[in-house]
Amino acid sequence: MKPIERSEILDYVTYGEQREAIRAAALQAKSERRILVGEHFTFLFENRETVRYQIQEMVRVERIVKEDDIEHEIKTYNELLHPAGTLGCTLMIAIDDEAERNEKLRAWLGLNDHIYATLPMAPGKAHVGPPAGRGFTAVICAVRHVRARSRSASRNRNRNARNRSGNRAISGPKGRAHARLRR
Repeated sequence: MKPIERSEILDYVTYGEQREAIRAAALQAKSERRILVGEHFTFLFENRETVRYQIQEMVRVERIVKEDDIEHEIKTYNELLHPAGTLGCTLMIAIDDEAERNEKLRAWLGLNDHIYATLPMAPGKAHVGPPAGRGFTAVICAVRHVRARSRSASRNRNRNARNRSGNRAISGPKGRAHARLRR
């Protein structure tokens, strides 16, 4: 997926003037790209629209004006856009009670061994891991960015380039969900 470029990011004043329409479109895109698994897990499959929205919101909320700082936000959020042969998403774990959340997060340190995606670009399961250049720590966070990479994706990349939408499945130790995602 093509990374977000600096020219696509509005200054926070201009964005503020257009925010209502941009936000509505981004929230619609997110609703179509969200999968709930079990009681606590939400997977949000990012695309250019959702990532660009996140960057714009950071620039607005933090009133970022320095070019280096804007470029840093772009670089950080571009990691959520998946290269060919992968599927990137944000995993959100929602548990309201803080004590219960802390207990479960400690118990779920090996969670990534149980999460996989079924991708249209290759048969079999694509196991989830951190984006390139990032490792998982000994602590699981309530929000983390993950990427599923098919073992055979690089062989099938060209053949399936036109099949970028399709069914995705996410399974974990206590739940399974399917969704049809558009580009």
